[in-house]
Amino acid sequence: MFGKKKKKISSGVEVAGGGASAEAMTSVDNKKKAAKVKPPSPGDIMTGEIERLSAGQVLRYQLPEVYGGDFAVIQANPDYPQKGKRYRLGSERMVDGKPAGKINFIWDTDKPMDLAKWILERNGMPFN
Repeated sequence: MFGKKKKKISSGVEVAGGGASAEAMTSVDNKKKAAKVKPPSPGDIMTGEIERLSAGQVLRYQLPEVYGGDFAVIQANPDYPQKGKRYRLGSERMVDGKPAGKINFIWDTDKPMDLAKWILERNGMPFN
């Protein structure tokens, strides 16, 4: 660029700007990439948990009173390959701080990130 000559390195790669070698430039690039690594977001973490569900397993998230105070339940659809989509989202009543046992399914999807966004938008907290 503007008067700088390209210098050939023994490997035949041209480097602009004089004395910098290709190896030095790659190590700097690798350090910059390593510094840019971000920790996973809550949505990514929840998506991973949902993807690890096997057929019939459920995850429960307690919703705040503003949203009814019930549980949001994500279930891996046991009939998935033959019928329906991979994951189902439903609600379950809370009786004395515990799940009542009857789940009313609201919708199903093949995208775990959609489920994670829905629960995070409603401030769902994991329930054990």
